[in-house]
Amino acid sequence: MRGLSFQRLWRALSSQDRGTIKRTFGSAGILASLLLALAPFAFSQTTTTADAVGVVSDASGAVVPGAKVTIKSAESGEVRTELTNGSGQYRFPLMKPGEYELSALATGLKSNTIKLTLLVGQAQEANITMVPEATSTTVEVNASAAVLQTENANLETNFNKSQVDNLPMPGGDLQRWP
Repeated sequence: MRGLSFQRLWRALSSQDRGTIKRTFGSAGILASLLLALAPFAFSQTTTTADAVGVVSDASGAVVPGAKVTIKSAESGEVRTELTNGSGQYRFPLMKPGEYELSALATGLKSNTIKLTLLVGQAQEANITMVPEATSTTVEVNASAAVLQTENANLETNFNKSQVDNLPMPGGDLQRWP
């Protein structure tokens, strides 16, 4: 069986019918009527995704360009990351609708995790406020304490000749101390 084409249909019409159609619609009319007949098929596609959009800013309200924004699906565990643009904006297009967790990270800044629900055909806005990241410093001290002799209560101190000569007494003689 051969497929129907516009030319075959046109040839099947009598010459009188073709003349009537040409006079009534003209060539542009025929093209317009075909386009109108096919238009519903062109727009019958449905949207099955959602978008997550927003702005990343710090606690003072200043935008944070170059922040790494991460979105994680609560259902599948899929993770996607985007960097914010110069205006601090991010966008995750064509996301599967569902529950997600959103967070951001930048040098010296971090955000809390935001729970987000994406619905079909919607661009869900979720602005993120970042706070200074806690810093930790580890200081390691290696020192040894003086050895305490617990067996003997005697105290002993030794002085050498230069220490005795430098005592604040004339001649360093302890006998002449007034």
